[in-house]
Amino acid sequence: MTIMNTTTQPRTPGGYTFEDGFDADFGTTPTTPEDIRKGAHIVNGGEAQFTCPACHGTGQFKAYTGRYVGPCFKCKGKGNITKGQNAAIKGKATKAANIAQWAADHAAEITYMRKRADKGNHFYAGMLEKLAEWGKLTENQLALVTRDIAKDAEFFAKREAAAPVIPTAAIQALFDKATEKLTKTAIFRTTEITINKAPGTGQNPGALYVKTTGDKTYCGKIVDGKFIKKWGAPDVTEALQKVAADPTAEAIAYARKFKACCCCGKTLRDPVSVLAVVGPVCGPRWGLDHLRMAAAEMLAEEKAAEEGGAA
Repeated sequence: MTIMNTTTQPRTPGGYTFEDGFDADFGTTPTTPEDIRKGAHIVNGGEAQFTCPACHGTGQFKAYTGRYVGPCFKCKGKGNITKGQNAAIKGKATKAANIAQWAADHAAEITYMRKRADKGNHFYAGMLEKLAEWGKLTENQLALVTRDIAKDAEFFAKREAAAPVIPTAAIQALFDKATEKLTKTAIFRTTEITINKAPGTGQNPGALYVKTTGDKTYCGKIVDGKFIKKWGAPDVTEALQKVAADPTAEAIAYARKFKACCCCGKTLRDPVSVLAVVGPVCGPRWGLDHLRMAAAEMLAEEKAAEEGGAA
């Protein structure tokens, strides 16, 4: 009589035996003892194990110097993590990558919001807080920022088109001469306004900034021969026109009123400097040494006349 083997393999909740193979989480039929143990663990209801990305399977947390600090905080020193933990780590990495990509795609909008917030706009300060919390803006929020950027661009374009033209050739010649030898910001002073050149590495390279002489209120800037007035600032267009027409005359007027050099602002004491309205250092720097030469000749003539009369 033939004896039939009626022994049956225990079946897993999934409905198959260990001999049936393994599910997609594990892969194909294992060949090594380690793979067999992992496969048996999964078939018997366990979770798939993945190498811990924090410790690379060592189960140890080490400092950048290689010194052992303690067990890995992600896998608790086991070296492996579960499928759920692995999915959570991947999800977190994907979220971070998506946030970084969104920020890169909308760098202009983020820069605009920061500028508005830095100038005291509470709405955009709140928007930046939401951005930091959620990593990106909603479609409606982004549309609002885009609309404001377009409105500002239109406003500045109209303002620039209506800006008065300033013939800056004479003024620019002074600053070109001065910046060849000056390491600090060059400032040209008149009785009504002061003018200084914007740094070459700033937001407005080549521009000339204009302030009032008394309280140093910022009035605007000269860009490409046009005076772009700051909203709400005093209108100094007429004073600029005077400087543009004859900067030397304006320098003389400043020195006579304040008894100081129009370039450095220091008090003038030397007779030649007082008469020339510019000091011995600033004269050559600003291309105004012709004033000092003329003053020296005038004083020499006066002295000679006095000596001749005395003789």
